[in-house]
Amino acid sequence: MSRTITVPRTTLWLLTVIVGVGLTLFSETALGQVVDEDHLKCYQIVKDENRGKIVIDELRTPQFVQGLETDCEVDQKAELFCAPTAKCRDDRSGCNDPRGSAVPTDFVCYKLKCPGAREERMLIFDQFSGPDGREIRIKGEKLLCTPADKQLLGLP
Repeated sequence: MSRTITVPRTTLWLLTVIVGVGLTLFSETALGQVVDEDHLKCYQIVKDENRGKIVIDELRTPQFVQGLETDCEVDQKAELFCAPTAKCRDDRSGCNDPRGSAVPTDFVCYKLKCPGAREERMLIFDQFSGPDGREIRIKGEKLLCTPADKQLLGLP
């Protein structure tokens, strides 16, 4: 004789949450490795109620020759939303990138234009460079990314 067992919905929901959290913790620590969210994954913003432009008196970027820029214009309609992300590969390199530490917050990026942009050269070393790095040239700022807090509102 078979017997039917009825489980309340709240019990099923709680069990689903517990299993989901357990799988997440297992996947992050299965090999004893703590995963740093040391990358940013950026998403295009398709709706932003902000409008207008503002002028920023000073932007200080001391690592570049130009250093101090004045009278930069920022479009207040956001372009990108960037969230801390852990990138893992199937090879033995794992999930943590030794070149940077964990990114502590989300960012929102806005179009930026400053007068008198100069070209600068630099040697960079990242996961897509060879062991000797690669030279890049930059000219003219494009975005200003600001730390942001978020509150998820659900699906549209």
